[in-house]
Amino acid sequence: YDILSKLALHNVDVVNFFNSRGGLPMAKCSDDYTVQREETADQVLKEGGGTFVEKTHVTMAHFSQLSQQKFRDTYGHLDGSSVSVSVTDLIIGETVSAFSVIVPKKTDGETPLDIPPLQNAYSHITIWFGKGESAARSNDLPTMVERGEAKRVMLEEGVQVSGKIGYWFI
Repeated sequence: YDILSKLALHNVDVVNFFNSRGGLPMAKCSDDYTVQREETADQVLKEGGGTFVEKTHVTMAHFSQLSQQKFRDTYGHLDGSSVSVSVTDLIIGETVSAFSVIVPKKTDGETPLDIPPLQNAYSHITIWFGKGESAARSNDLPTMVERGEAKRVMLEEGVQVSGKIGYWFI
């Protein structure tokens, strides 16, 4: 919410995105644009016909890309490691939106571990998807920008977001 709130303070595209979905609960955007609501962001966006993703993540590899064994062999040693990704921009589509991220080559900590290349071509954190849409559609956002179907909002400075590497094995 913090990154979105800061972006909306200076970017009309972000304000319009949330206004068209009921508004994001934050304070002023600027003298010309205001977005104020009492509800939580999750309530607001569900009212607007979509889902705000609360348990965000960066997909390193999807089960359709690697066998479970290959996945464990490639990424298993990283489970539980801390990592800081850099958020570079927000891509806003009509039915899906995501933060673009840069994943470092090493984990954080005293003994950094090498992070193998991610299998997804577009490293991102999905933040919203519309009613009837799949969060997986966010993989198409860079192509949607090229076709004029989505807008890229650059952050003036990259924002570091820290988390733990964890996996959902089938």
